Amino acid sequence: MICGMKGFSQFSGAFAPANWNFSTTTFGGDGSVNTSGAPSSIILNGSDNGGGGSNQYEQYSITIPSNGKISFAYSHINPDLDDAQYVINGVATNITYAGSGSLANISVNAGDVFSFRVTNYDNCCGRGVLTISNFGFISGESLNFDGVNDKVVLSNSINSVLDPLNTITVEAWVNPTNTVFNGVIAGNYGSPSNNMQFLLRRDGNSYTFWVDAGTGYQVVGSGASSVMLNTWQHVAGVWDGSALYTYINGVLMGTTTGVTGSSFASTSNNIVIGSNSV
Repeated sequence: MICGMKGFSQFSGAFAPANWNFSTTTFGGDGSVNTSGAPSSIILNGSDNGGGGSNQYEQYSITIPSNGKISFAYSHINPDLDDAQYVINGVATNITYAGSGSLANISVNAGDVFSFRVTNYDNCCGRGVLTISNFGFISGESLNFDGVNDKVVLSNSINSVLDPLNTITVEAWVNPTNTVFNGVIAGNYGSPSNNMQFLLRRDGNSYTFWVDAGTGYQVVGSGASSVMLNTWQHVAGVWDGSALYTYINGVLMGTTTGVTGSSFASTSNNIVIGSNSV
């Protein structure tokens, strides 16, 4: 499993719509970008004003802040000759002629100009409409865990801070390479005591988030087959004092209600990334 150290989920943070720019090469074009669905999604509309011309386009661009990889889901409507593309420093790569799907692990470097583009070869006969969702960026800084003995021990100094609380969010960018048994992301579950405050991990082909509010373990899952191999995913577990939630790439995947403990259980276990506390 690979854990990313810095990333952005959806069109937020450094990738919020305010940091992107819309442009067009279409003569008298009427294309646009709709960001009302952000941070979850944006819609790039091609031009269709019958103004003629050829090999024109509308695009939505951003300057990349650091080396990393981009992933996203797409849905594209193409009524005529309006392909969907992504563009890095002016070099276009086709996403699709029409349809939906997802792409991941697109490498970019700091200072690159990255764009989504709807081509407009004849500026007539219908408007290309490209919807981008589940956008994610993970920086080039990451830790690679072998699943055997690799781990990062953060000590137990934060445990006393958590003790009186009944809210927490644990999140990470992960890139799983298999779905064998369980893969710990972060937490302070330990054996042989079998106690903990929280635990975020991969359980087979799903992600789970666990807490102990002093009355035993409570858990919420992300659903079967939600783990995508060799693909960066932003995984988050949340306890808000009344329920547990799991999110993948900003999308709510699971809820467990009735988790109403007044505070975390106490433990001296270390908080560890990549392994249980032993």
